[in-house]
Amino acid sequence: MNESIFGVGCKRWKWALVMLGGICGSVQAADRYVPDQYPTIQAAVNAAASGDWIRVRPGIYQGAGNRDIVVPDKTLVIVGIGGEAVLDLQGSAASPHRAFTANRYNGSNRSLVIEGFTIRNGYVPDNGGAISIYWSITDAAGGIDIRNCTFSNNFANGQ
Repeated sequence: MNESIFGVGCKRWKWALVMLGGICGSVQAADRYVPDQYPTIQAAVNAAASGDWIRVRPGIYQGAGNRDIVVPDKTLVIVGIGGEAVLDLQGSAASPHRAFTANRYNGSNRSLVIEGFTIRNGYVPDNGGAISIYWSITDAAGGIDIRNCTFSNNFANGQ
């Protein structure tokens, strides 16, 4: 009995399929809920793998971990769900804060979606009173979408 397919033994094909299934099967996006699973948005961002969704329940989010959120070079969707998710940044000249900072460099192909938030009371002495984004168009193949967000009383003194 001939056990070869295209000149490769069946045992090798089975091994290749097992390996491929293991690799593909282990890559799944997760939903991460704030505040159900994570006390702050930053905690959920830090725990997230590329491709995950961070779902923020309705409420007013203030303080450390819910402002000055640094989004690393991951593909993420950060979305307010089920009503109004408010980021009250409580920024001032004496205590500057913004909601998010996202930077993409060196050929990144990651994308970022921020959706469904009210972002208010941001204040920074430079650029990006609510959200600061550096996205090198020549370097980054991914993109950023800011959807269905309301911005209120944010200030930046950048040039």
